[in-house]
Amino acid sequence: VLWSFTVLVIILVAALALFLHYEGAFVNAALRLLASLNLMRYGSVKKFVRQLAAISKAFARIKSKKQILELLLYSYAIWLAYFAFYYILIKALGITLATPLIVAGITINILAATIPIKGIAALGTYESYWTISFILLGVSKELAIASGFATHIVSLVFAVVLGLYSIVRLRKLF
Repeated sequence: VLWSFTVLVIILVAALALFLHYEGAFVNAALRLLASLNLMRYGSVKKFVRQLAAISKAFARIKSKKQILELLLYSYAIWLAYFAFYYILIKALGITLATPLIVAGITINILAATIPIKGIAALGTYESYWTISFILLGVSKELAIASGFATHIVSLVFAVVLGLYSIVRLRKLF
């Protein structure tokens, strides 16, 4: 499982780098590939192509390679902070997995969260994804469920506090 995720992350980072450097050619190659596989007839593939084209146009508007690199570094810093936050929380909850397995568990949860099935504030679905991913990695069912609720509650509180702070700051600006 760990090797699969490592390879997936490397492929995604390489695809992002290729996309940033050759955005027009990358979109054209993706379109040709999808058309040759006769996948353009599906609505979800058409939506994906529209989104890919929109992203390409947005990157084309950014003129400076320095600006793109800066945005990419900010993005990686945010993801690093995200993983560090959950890593510390998992360790504090008493889950004794190796660091690569914890990273794999968090990654599984992130990927599962892209499934378009959500409840209010993702309650229930988040915990389900979390529980399944950590049970697969060898955590007991009880600890996986408890850690799912704990991490979700902490992240929701964090989001609410930052959201309220942002509203206060924006009202002072305007």
